[in-house]
Amino acid sequence: MTREHVIPRWLGNVLPEQAQYRGQDQATVLLGQERSVSGPHHREMKETFNSTTVKAVCAPCNNNFMNDIEAEARPYLSAMIRGKLAMSLSVEAATAVAAWAVKTSLMAQLTGSEPAALEQSYQGFYASRRPTPECMVWAAAVDDEDWALRTECRLALYQEDGRSANADDPPNLLTVTVGLGALLLHTIIDPVLGRSTWNLTSAFRGALVPLWPDPRPVTWPPRVLHPAEAWGVCEYMPLLLS
Repeated sequence: MTREHVIPRWLGNVLPEQAQYRGQDQATVLLGQERSVSGPHHREMKETFNSTTVKAVCAPCNNNFMNDIEAEARPYLSAMIRGKLAMSLSVEAATAVAAWAVKTSLMAQLTGSEPAALEQSYQGFYASRRPTPECMVWAAAVDDEDWALRTECRLALYQEDGRSANADDPPNLLTVTVGLGALLLHTIIDPVLGRSTWNLTSAFRGALVPLWPDPRPVTWPPRVLHPAEAWGVCEYMPLLLS
């Protein structure tokens, strides 16, 4: 097993100088059978933003297909993070950014004290090298120092069929919101409720551009997301389910 950087080190050359050493927040929201929200409980990470690692990846994966995902997404991410205007993303580019967002989300949630039960998502991602069917990814343009360097995880335990929620069960829903310079990425991994639950594109009046599961050419940037809206995106899952 090797250590995988949650946020790759090469981003240190792309992110705003004043934001390179900002902390990272981790929060967990557990939703029981009564849909009551407990938390979020924030934990300020001690490491610098792009030095946090998780020892959860074997060397062949780390050095091969995961490295390929970084290489494919890097030119598009760099331009979006720097706030380059009037650029176009092809289907291939949108898919590359979405794959990077899912990889980063799967690693970021492992930094928490109670990772979600997403074994099939990890296995499917490994098999296809692309986001699995239960993954959804949106991108937005932001202009706010608070979101210039931030990772927010929200995990939920949701029992849909009326069964009593066991407090010992791991979470089964995950959302990760990552702010990088002028770019915000929001990923939902949901093997429970289905895609129709998460209508973020209309909820945020077109500021969130869908990248997955239906990648299409994208004209970038869309309407700039207001800072308060960015927090609304981050808290969308617990607010919707509560």
